Amino acid sequence: MRRLLLEGGGQRSIFTVGVLDCFMDEGISFDEIYGISAGALTASSYVSGDRGRALKQMEMFTGDKNYISIRNRFKTGSVFNWEYILKKIPDELLPMNYEAFRQNPTKLFAGAYECETGRTVYFPVKDLEGDFEKKVLQATASLPYFSEIVSIGEYHYMDGGIGDSFALSAFRDDGAKTLLVETQDPTFEKEETRRMFPSDIYYRKYPHLVHDYAARPANYNNDRIKAKQLEKEGKLLILEPANPVEVSKTESDIQKLKDLYEEGYRCAEEKMPEIRKYLEI
Repeated sequence: MRRLLLEGGGQRSIFTVGVLDCFMDEGISFDEIYGISAGALTASSYVSGDRGRALKQMEMFTGDKNYISIRNRFKTGSVFNWEYILKKIPDELLPMNYEAFRQNPTKLFAGAYECETGRTVYFPVKDLEGDFEKKVLQATASLPYFSEIVSIGEYHYMDGGIGDSFALSAFRDDGAKTLLVETQDPTFEKEETRRMFPSDIYYRKYPHLVHDYAARPANYNNDRIKAKQLEKEGKLLILEPANPVEVSKTESDIQKLKDLYEEGYRCAEEKMPEIRKYLEI
């Protein structure tokens, strides 16, 4: 059993795109993939076998106000135009191989934060054309303040990174070979950031969300320590940028994005002997 865990990070996930493109070139596959936020979205092109597609999407649509903009927040409730991102782009503007995705035996799961309970729920993503899957992919990347809360069944969901930045809650000590892709360098520590509005007022209906969003910097840093410990114990292998990342979640500098993509590809390429040995390939 081979399992892949993917951190989010918005535009920083271009590092993961580089890693996954290298995996495609090297014929590296996994039985299960658990993605958080942009990590889940990035994994879609990997599972569909669309090598280079995720990079091309960032090149084509970064800076496009129909893609990500404050204008969208007022028009649709989210800075991300989900109809554009999850339908128009993969259907028309940059077609995705939906059939290859459906036929791939790899199981993809997207983690979303359940506002009522504080759990991170991993939903199966089986068909990128399905309305349920589109809602799941919207939910996993719906950032507080920047996006609307997404309703799935009787519960409400937001960005999976609120409760589980590295998909570590999907980690199981069951003998599976587990690889984790992070999008920050080893020295990075998340710090408190100024909130747009007090979360205890803005999200007062969801006390778990208020608590966990406030605790996210500490939880993120603790999870990084936990991941490092698991790596020391030989229970997972981590791929991460070697140097501090100067790409923001909403980065619009195409050259910075290309450079981080190249770093991701190079990281996977240089570690390929270790990766193959660890995965027993």
